[in-house]
Amino acid sequence: MNGRSSTGPEAFAGVEQREHGIILSSRVRLARNLQDLAFPPQAAAGVLDEVCLRVEAVLCKGAPLFEKLGKASPRRLQELFEEHLISRDLLKHRPGAAIRMNAEGRHSVMVNEEDHLRIQVLLPGLALRRAWEEADRLDDELEQRLDYAFSPSLGYLTSCPSNVGTGMRASVLMHLPGLVMMREMEPIMNGL
Repeated sequence: MNGRSSTGPEAFAGVEQREHGIILSSRVRLARNLQDLAFPPQAAAGVLDEVCLRVEAVLCKGAPLFEKLGKASPRRLQELFEEHLISRDLLKHRPGAAIRMNAEGRHSVMVNEEDHLRIQVLLPGLALRRAWEEADRLDDELEQRLDYAFSPSLGYLTSCPSNVGTGMRASVLMHLPGLVMMREMEPIMNGL
């Protein structure tokens, strides 16, 4: 962990022991922006192209799969969306948009979505702690080579104020009809 992060594995203590067998996947996403460049909602196309070039130079060092979305067909974009590798926002052809993913499709970095970088780890079942650890490791590797927009008093700076701070979102995808059939919906709702 890079020392800046205020949310770590302890935030998920005990969560994975409460698995109900209906959890399809776990996701941890980190929002990051590059220092001294306009964030995507306000950035000109040239700035977004610059972000893509900088990120591509860093991400392609380990031969990951890097795909510029401006050249992707609508069918390819839909496939990436259905695999939860890109967001609905990236279904539109945005200037400078790209994705880096590992071969298994568990790790992805969306470039020029709402933020310059959206680092995401998606794992099967209830695996929030492991997803956090993998996302944190990838974030640390990127932060060694890219200057993130960071404030000592606010944390990581993001396009949306609700993401400022750690920039982290953690979520699980559950099969709700299965929870209802197994009569586990009420205990989960009471635990929230």
